[in-house]
Amino acid sequence: MAGLNRRNFMKFGIASGALLAAGEGLKSQALAGTVKLQMGGKDFNFKTGTERKAIPTACWSCVTRCAAMGFVEDGRLVKMESNPESIRTLGKMCSKGQSGPNDVYFPDRILYPMKRVGKRGEGKWKRITWDTALTELSGRMKKLRDNGHPEKFMFHYGRMKASSSKLIKSVFLANYGTGTISGHTSICEGGKWVAQELTWGKHYDNWDFDKTKFVLNFGSNIQEAHTNHIPTSQRLIRAKVERGVRTVTFDVRYSNTAAKSDEWIPIKPGTDGAVVLAICNVIM
Repeated sequence: MAGLNRRNFMKFGIASGALLAAGEGLKSQALAGTVKLQMGGKDFNFKTGTERKAIPTACWSCVTRCAAMGFVEDGRLVKMESNPESIRTLGKMCSKGQSGPNDVYFPDRILYPMKRVGKRGEGKWKRITWDTALTELSGRMKKLRDNGHPEKFMFHYGRMKASSSKLIKSVFLANYGTGTISGHTSICEGGKWVAQELTWGKHYDNWDFDKTKFVLNFGSNIQEAHTNHIPTSQRLIRAKVERGVRTVTFDVRYSNTAAKSDEWIPIKPGTDGAVVLAICNVIM
């Protein structure tokens, strides 16, 4: 800078300090009366400063069912976030869970029984009462069983709590006489469950990343989209950052998990089993 000398530099320094001090004063005035923010557990209306009511709950947007907090204002759910006291999620929640209010107040959400009035695929429906729906349903179910074919009744459901699921499937449907049952797991995790049960007898899906020393990953995209995504993903990241745990990923695709691994080994589709057998051959 032309003309900059020791004297001018000191002047600039003093003037800058005065401006910063004035800025802090203005900042304090601007923040006067505002709400002090904290990480989780509380939420406020940013316009009025009114604290919203926090209600502990659980997110059901996926099978992980993370501990959550729902914030209610004037009787309306306005926000969802993780429960900061959860030892499972460590106070974290994905964007799908945070979008919970959109599910509650979605304009096309079905809140009552609907009966098809057109041909299949036409999309023509009419609203009926709960009494009408229960009467028609029980009548059709009774007819199937009286004719000796209760198995022709198929029960399909989305997500249910374990207690509700066992009551309906193991008690009611079992006594009714049908095993034709399909649920969310049938199209989501069914393949994983079958593979694990055939491999070692039961369905396991837990990792002790806090004590893991080496991660060998076959096709799992745990750092992008996976069952128990938030609890497991952040523990894997912590293990890598804090303890330097090495991760090797075998995957046909360069996924986000592969990108964050120490080594990515691209393999041909369908050759995972051959790679595992080759590893066993070398080790054993």
